[in-house]
Amino acid sequence: MRNQPIHPPAEPGARSEAEVRGTAVTPAEFRSVMSAYATGVCIVCSLDEEGAPSGLTVNSFTSVSLIPPIVSLCIGLGSRALLDFRRAGVFAVSVLAADQVPVAQACAARALDWDTVAQTTWETGAPILSQAVAALDCRIVADHEAGDHAIILGQVAKVGWLRRDVAALTYHLGRYGSAPPEVDLPDA
Repeated sequence: MRNQPIHPPAEPGARSEAEVRGTAVTPAEFRSVMSAYATGVCIVCSLDEEGAPSGLTVNSFTSVSLIPPIVSLCIGLGSRALLDFRRAGVFAVSVLAADQVPVAQACAARALDWDTVAQTTWETGAPILSQAVAALDCRIVADHEAGDHAIILGQVAKVGWLRRDVAALTYHLGRYGSAPPEVDLPDA
């Protein structure tokens, strides 16, 4: 059997979907394959113009540099929180524990009642979830747009463990899970 085109030919002179996207890979295909990459789950939080918490659940968070310590996270350009992050110039990353699935889901659905979540702040004043595994307090040092997301780089002002003895929350194949340490970690 001969391979059939995924998309029928367009009218002469019309741009194909692939040309518009810049690739033949569809968003659904890309999302599906990327779900094979297991990640941790974090809530990143800044402050809105009234000083209230503004945050979102992310799994697109990683370390970038050790000297100086810099992390990156990606936020959709349409996110209401992106404007707050850019305006405040600071954010905190709360690495979620396996028992924080309801918090992750509520924040992802923009339904988190911040008054019901125990919080603290460190140097930047950005909210940190007190029941997280660990946290990083950051100042934004760069902001780049790439496709439909902003890549935010934050220089880390402070790090700390909050609940070192619990498993971290993970996300894999569209499902939450956990990743307990397999070996004892040395004290930092």
